[in-house]
Amino acid sequence: MILGTFWTVALRWIMRLIGIANVAILARILGPSDFGLVAMATLVIGLIETWLAFGVESALIQNAEADRHDYDTAWTIRLLQGVAITALVIAAAPLAQAYFKEPRLGPLLWALSLGVFASGLSNIGVVKFSKDLQFQKDFWFRFISKLLGFSISVAAALWLRNYWALAVGIVGGYTASTVLSYVVHPYRPRFSVARWHKLWSFSQWLVLLNMVNYAESKADEVLVGGYTTAAQMGLYSVASDVGQMPTAEIAAPMNRVLFPAFAQLQGDPARLAAAYAKALAAVSTITIPAGIGLALVAPEAVRLLLGVKWASAAPLLSILAMWSALRSVSSSAGYLLMSIGRPKLVATIACVTLTLFCGGAAFALSG
Repeated sequence: MILGTFWTVALRWIMRLIGIANVAILARILGPSDFGLVAMATLVIGLIETWLAFGVESALIQNAEADRHDYDTAWTIRLLQGVAITALVIAAAPLAQAYFKEPRLGPLLWALSLGVFASGLSNIGVVKFSKDLQFQKDFWFRFISKLLGFSISVAAALWLRNYWALAVGIVGGYTASTVLSYVVHPYRPRFSVARWHKLWSFSQWLVLLNMVNYAESKADEVLVGGYTTAAQMGLYSVASDVGQMPTAEIAAPMNRVLFPAFAQLQGDPARLAAAYAKALAAVSTITIPAGIGLALVAPEAVRLLLGVKWASAAPLLSILAMWSALRSVSSSAGYLLMSIGRPKLVATIACVTLTLFCGGAAFALSG
C-alpha cells in the first residue's frame, strides 16, 4: 500500500503539475468565456455518462476471481457504453443550447463526442495495473497519456486561439490514451457478453452512485451555467478546479490504492479496520491544512496561476478550497464499503447527501 501510494501520489502530482502548466498557458491565450463554454459542454457529457457508467473497472478490481470472460465482457460493455453516450450527446446538443443559451454549444458537443467514442475503445487490460497493485506501470501509462494531451492542447491553443483549442486537446488526449493502452499492455479484448449478469450484480449500484455523485458534485456548476454567462461560468469552473487541487491531488491517488488494497483485505476485518483508520488519519493530516492554506492565499494564487484578468475568481477560490478540504475527509469511506461488496450502502449515503444539497440550494435560490 505504501509503495502503491507513492506511485499514485507521484502520478497525480505530476499530472496536476502538467495540468497547472496547461491552465496557466491556456488562461493567458484564451479567455474566461472560452473556458466557460467548454465547461458547459463537459457538464452535459458528464451528465449523460453517469447514466451509462456501469463501473466495470471497479467490478473487476473487487472480483478476486475475475478471468478472461470477465475482462472481455467488461470491455464490450464499455465499448457499447461509449457508442450510446456518443449518440446521446449528439441528440442532446439542441437541448443544451437552449438551457445554456449558447448557440456555439451544439457543434462543440458534436466534436467532443468523438473523444467519448475513442475512450470507449481503450484496452480493458490496463485495469490489471491497479488490480495487481502494479502502480509503477500505471504511472508511466497515465503520465505519457497526460503529456501527449498537454502537448496537443498547447499546440492547438497557439494555432486556433479560441475554445476549439480546448476541444482539440480533449479529443486528442482521449485518442492518444486509447492508442497507448494497447501499446503498454498485451491484453487484446474480444467482444463477449458471457459475464453480463455477474458484472451487473455489482455494477447496478455503481450506476446509481455515479449519477448521484455527479449530480452532487456538479449541481453548482449546472446552476451557475444556467443563470449566468459563459464568462462567469468560466470563472467559477476554473476556481473550482484550482480550489480542489491541494486536497484532490492527495485524497484521489491514495483512494486509488486503497480500493484494491481494501479488496484484498476484505477477508480479514481487523486488518481492514486498522488500514482504514490509518488511511483516514493520513488523508486528514494533509488535505485539511492544504485546503485552508490555499484559501488564505487565494488572491496571490490567482494572479500567479491565471493572470490578472482572472482576479475576480479569488473569492470563489477561497470558499471552494475550504469546501474541498472538508469533503476529502470522507472520501475513503466509500472505497471501504465498496471493497466489502456494499455499493448499495454507498449509493444510499450519496442519495441522502444530494437530497440535503438540493434542499439547501432551493432555499438559497428562493431567498
